[in-house]
Amino acid sequence: MDAAFAQGNPPAPAPAASAPNLFGSNPGFEESVVDDNLWDGVTRESYLSGRPFSAPVVGDDGFRSIALPPSVAFADLNGDGKPDLLVADGLGYFYFYANVGTAAEPKFRSAEIVPLFLSANPKGRPDNLDVNNRYRNLRAVPRFALADWRRSGLLDLVVGNYFGELFFIPNTGSAKQPMFRQPQPVESARLKPGPRDGLPFNLLAPVAADWQGNGRLDLLLGEGTYSANAVRLLENLGPGGRPQFSEDRMHYVAYGEGREVLIPTVVDFNQDGRPDLVVADRNGKVSLFLQPANGWKPGQETPFSTYLTFGGRDKLPGLVAPCAADFNGDGLFDLLFGLPNGRIAVALNLGTRGEPRFGPLQELKGAKRLPVTRVPPNRNPADWLVNTSAAYGNFLAYGAIVNAQEDQAAAPPEGGNCFKFGYWPSGNSVFASPADSVPPEARRFSLRHRFELKIGHTYTLTFQVRGKGVAKAGYRVRTDYRTSEAVDYKAEAIERGGVKKIYTLESLNFNLVGDFNATDRWTTVKKTFAFQPKSQDVPRDTIYLVQFEVDCELPRNDAVLYFDDFQLVESR
Repeated sequence: MDAAFAQGNPPAPAPAASAPNLFGSNPGFEESVVDDNLWDGVTRESYLSGRPFSAPVVGDDGFRSIALPPSVAFADLNGDGKPDLLVADGLGYFYFYANVGTAAEPKFRSAEIVPLFLSANPKGRPDNLDVNNRYRNLRAVPRFALADWRRSGLLDLVVGNYFGELFFIPNTGSAKQPMFRQPQPVESARLKPGPRDGLPFNLLAPVAADWQGNGRLDLLLGEGTYSANAVRLLENLGPGGRPQFSEDRMHYVAYGEGREVLIPTVVDFNQDGRPDLVVADRNGKVSLFLQPANGWKPGQETPFSTYLTFGGRDKLPGLVAPCAADFNGDGLFDLLFGLPNGRIAVALNLGTRGEPRFGPLQELKGAKRLPVTRVPPNRNPADWLVNTSAAYGNFLAYGAIVNAQEDQAAAPPEGGNCFKFGYWPSGNSVFASPADSVPPEARRFSLRHRFELKIGHTYTLTFQVRGKGVAKAGYRVRTDYRTSEAVDYKAEAIERGGVKKIYTLESLNFNLVGDFNATDRWTTVKKTFAFQPKSQDVPRDTIYLVQFEVDCELPRNDAVLYFDDFQLVESR
């Protein structure tokens, strides 16, 4: 990268009106779209929520993306005698909501982000999605089983994912302060039931239960593999420490029979002393499978009984993730759900022991941890693409529009707003701060914009920067092959005067890079360049779509970087 910056210069003057700014209508971040900052697990409307997430699944209507709900458990994790909420959202972050009410009237405020992120990709790739959001061996969408797997008095995790892998994360903390250590590398925590990296299924949804009545916890697995959807049992072959499973000791428990993407929970539904299955599917139905009167044996099917209703409704809003637990301490089990919109809900059991009856879903609420005077609303810039590397495990990272009233250090040089990259403060008290768990390669941020340039024309780029503790910062202008002239990922055809010539993508490549410094004063970055791909005979004035990107690395959680007043004009 070349050092194209002028440190300490005053902000560049606005371009003449006759030279339109190719950054469009929002070069100084005066237009914004308000979004939720979910690092505290609470929406602006005070609903408990993880990050909404969608991924493709195969069903009878083809291969398409659907909203995938967070996974949820309800158990005492901080040793105060009151059950708490543990939630894993679709991107792979775990949220701990301490119960600040009572066992009979649970109440929640905001979440602590658990410093655990298992969504790093295999084979050393840190990302789940490439730059075009195409899925590559997606490890996200964790579903977890919370149980005392080692008989230590502490609750451990077995986690399943979209890719078909299982992980074991022991609780190495104490009854009052749990600790789920980030495995280094992630692969070291993988359970291997067979010769493959993962099981021959995807969207694994595990739940722990003594299904066979032998005093040993086994793993029941729902999954989302079309035409093979079922709930299976993996027998726990471990002697009491790390659970061990084998594909040779895997059994069918319940068949999907056309129901797709199955997420189970286990509870003695009819109070006959035997565990039963409650299973959600992607169509919003929740099924009941009752164990036979003589108990379950390998090779025996647990038959479908009925669909459950909630406040008289037999269909919920899409795929949900159920958890059976006594939410209000009345001795009856209730059903908690992760919802497709990322929120958490409960359906209270209004029936009796042995004859459950459920009311409508009630979405749970909490309170934002920090007031707006300390943490402004998460305002995204209109017409820009923002990437904070959240998909790579960049805990607490954010990129948002701020003004001088919300952030005195901003002092925008143009207009009332500017853009800021940084980290939200951690409010953890039960779990260790997740800030210390961010891998160095994940501490990357980028801001992108697209515009059209003409071959053979000269342009001047300017923008303003200000920062503290920034390790690396740079910009890039490169050809985007989705042009207004032609679209072909193998070659581009340009026709002039009836003559058609084929140019390879290599010959049409344009790539301008530069770096810049960020100090505690607003400075101007400026670069004048001619837009000319490698091939010199591409006709002048041919219009190409170009992607502009600024990116940076913030090595510490107190590092910040501000941007303002982007200008790209054709030189006269």
